[in-house]
Amino acid sequence: MEKLTTKEKAKKLFIIGNGFDVAHNLNSQYKHFRSWLFKTYVINLEKIDNSYNKNIPNYSTNYRGLEKYSKEQFSCFFIPILDECNDFDIDWTQFEESLANINRGEKLDFVEKCYNKEGDYDPFGTEENFDVESQKLLDCSNVLSGLFSEWARTLNDDLVNGKISQLNFIKEKFSNECLFLNFNYTDTIEILYQIKNVFHIHGQSSASFGNVIFGHGSSSLNKNILLSDELEYYNANDNIKNVFYSLKKDCEKIITKNKDFFEKLSDVEEIYIFGKKVGGSDAPYFKEIFKKTAKASRLYVYIYNKDEKDEIFKNIKSAGFNKEISERK
Repeated sequence: MEKLTTKEKAKKLFIIGNGFDVAHNLNSQYKHFRSWLFKTYVINLEKIDNSYNKNIPNYSTNYRGLEKYSKEQFSCFFIPILDECNDFDIDWTQFEESLANINRGEKLDFVEKCYNKEGDYDPFGTEENFDVESQKLLDCSNVLSGLFSEWARTLNDDLVNGKISQLNFIKEKFSNECLFLNFNYTDTIEILYQIKNVFHIHGQSSASFGNVIFGHGSSSLNKNILLSDELEYYNANDNIKNVFYSLKKDCEKIITKNKDFFEKLSDVEEIYIFGKKVGGSDAPYFKEIFKKTAKASRLYVYIYNKDEKDEIFKNIKSAGFNKEISERK
């Protein structure tokens, strides 16, 4: 994040959520990520129903000995799993929280138990089978992160090509004398409004390397998704737990890593929230923001989905802001 252009510390903080990009007609919702998977890697619905998507996709080794995988096959595997937990029109808060509830153990139902030549149960062979397949399931969560980041990098295309226009009421409010905390991956603020002081807390789609950040905020694993506690499932259950934690967004770690930004909030007097739900996995950020902005006497909310007004106001108060809150239109 660049330094402020004035000697004075910022008095205004703008917090940007996905409703901001949606209001600019960017295809940045969960349903658009799903559609991108179909368009980019899945030819038609029939492939989703084919038998190969019932098993966990595997890496293959090319002639140079390097591991690779079929993004098409992984996409066919992911879409039914995501669809189990989500409606197509959900927002990102709901999508991220659903990642904590994927029944990972159920995906190992196809793994066969082992028996020796005499027909006796072989716990060691069974352990190896479940260990291998559960490790592949863990690998899948890393591939999902990569696919998600690949999609995110396409979100700036319409901005760069001049297909997205400014909104006048926003143009009048934004300036480089303010602070901007952006939960979006896009460069909408930078490209359309020429703002330099933008901090992308979950990464930026225009970055040349690295994955963007997303994930659930649940701190407790639902033990119902685990296999039985018999010894031969020990390693497999560890892998299932690691899938849960690999898809968790560690907000406290992110806050600590970016403490310099949060320290800049001490002189903020007004807070503006554009299209952000406030709760869910991102709640820890807002608790930290409101703790650091003790001087702020007013908070203005621009809500994309008007049905969420009561929930958003409740979440703001729960996060620690107990002063004046106003909805702006």
